[in-house]
Amino acid sequence: MVKNVSLPIISLFQAAVTVLYCIGVVFLMTHIESVITISGNEFTAPLIFLMIFVVSALITGSIVLGYPIYLVFSEKNVKKAFQNIGYTILWFIVLLVVTVTTASLAEII
Repeated sequence: MVKNVSLPIISLFQAAVTVLYCIGVVFLMTHIESVITISGNEFTAPLIFLMIFVVSALITGSIVLGYPIYLVFSEKNVKKAFQNIGYTILWFIVLLVVTVTTASLAEII
């Protein structure tokens, strides 16, 4: 791993990549009907939703927890791993506040 990058910057990258992934999933879910017709089958739509949910949990879990798991098992640095998770949560909160504020201001204007 890169040793010169600070832990808050790594955490910001993890949070930003996860937010970008969420944006991609939302884009996919809002535009999927133009590609696939799911109407008429009450079983298929919930199944697809749950499969997307499970795959998204795996992907976002890998993004957020991949580096802390590496820190614990390869570098035996549990403290740094928990710090990384804490910083990532803080960055998520910051990005959430920025997103909500931006969306609120866009509706006002």
